[in-house]
Amino acid sequence: MRSRTLPPPALPESLSVHAQWLAGEGAGSWFVLDLSRERIVHVDRFDPNGRLECSGSFDLVGNDVPNLSVPLRVTYPSHCAVVSLAQGDRVFTFVRAFQHNG
Repeated sequence: MRSRTLPPPALPESLSVHAQWLAGEGAGSWFVLDLSRERIVHVDRFDPNGRLECSGSFDLVGNDVPNLSVPLRVTYPSHCAVVSLAQGDRVFTFVRAFQHNG
């Protein structure tokens, strides 16, 4: 049986050259990461055409911290509530940080 995972489309001109494609079955998204802080990542997720799907800050779950001098790649599961980043054989999970007013 053939996989229905989408190949990466052409990178929209509006997105950073550092955007990462994460394909799924019949769908996929571009992820742009701001990894300037060790335990918090800002994520912008875009559809294949470069339209923003969601944007926000995500907090690291657990005490194991990635080495920011080593590349991280978006992996599964990653969506608008949780982002998983792989570094070698380790996977780091980040959950959406919701701001509370008051």
